[in-house]
Amino acid sequence: MRLGIVATGQVYVCLKDANKTLIDGETLQAGERTRTYRARRFRMTLGNASVKLFVNGRQRRVRPSSDPIGLAIRGRRALQPLSKIGRPYCE
Repeated sequence: MRLGIVATGQVYVCLKDANKTLIDGETLQAGERTRTYRARRFRMTLGNASVKLFVNGRQRRVRPSSDPIGLAIRGRRALQPLSKIGRPYCE
């Protein structure tokens, strides 16, 4: 699976695959984009919904939230919400 992130505003991002940290709690600015990551599954924590996520080349929407957002991306199930306990933690 491929994942790319484009910030539409200032946003905190923590991204992990099954074995390692890919983005270690960085703050992206509006217009900034990440490289394309490849893994079988991803877990992420976003500080807000100011992002566009591209999963296998298709844009996926992130629901607006005033709280941090935890998401899992696995197989064909595009974005699955993660509980506060299930969200990945970055320094």
